[in-house]
Amino acid sequence: MAGVSFPVSFAYIQLLNDLDAEKFSERIKKLEDPISFLHDDIPAISEAFYAEIRRTNYDNLKFEDVFYEKFSRPIAVLKSKGFIVCAHALGRRHPLSIRVSDATYIMYLCELFEDSEKMEKLVKIVDDCKIGEWLDGKIIAKNLELPIPVAAAVFDIFEEKGYGIGSDQIDVLKYCRNA
Repeated sequence: MAGVSFPVSFAYIQLLNDLDAEKFSERIKKLEDPISFLHDDIPAISEAFYAEIRRTNYDNLKFEDVFYEKFSRPIAVLKSKGFIVCAHALGRRHPLSIRVSDATYIMYLCELFEDSEKMEKLVKIVDDCKIGEWLDGKIIAKNLELPIPVAAAVFDIFEEKGYGIGSDQIDVLKYCRNA
């Protein structure tokens, strides 16, 4: 209070308040988008991941060695957090491929780079299916023009919540609601 009475002190207090507001704003951004704040290059690498998922319709991604050199640290961070899994080979410095293994990270990618209307339709289809009804993720993904890994991620999230079960067959993407 005494600092407000003196012009120099007032300017200093105002500066501290502005810095506090900036720090608070930064903390709020981290809460809203915690993945991007893991490393400065996470948004760029995430965009590359989703573009490749979209291009190949697959969650096992292959890049040139230059990509791995440029993004080695964000790859390490994403790997340490369990968002991706890297396939390695003896004698090779860089991964053979990167699999986007976490459904929540795939949904994060969709939030950033996919049409929200398509995502809402996908979630609604899965959420509104009847108990005992089997959904075919490949057909749904094709009809909504979404990559298959996106449908798989939504199925995984619903399954993790205990709302249904997924098919264990190889090369089959099906989900059945049970709750």
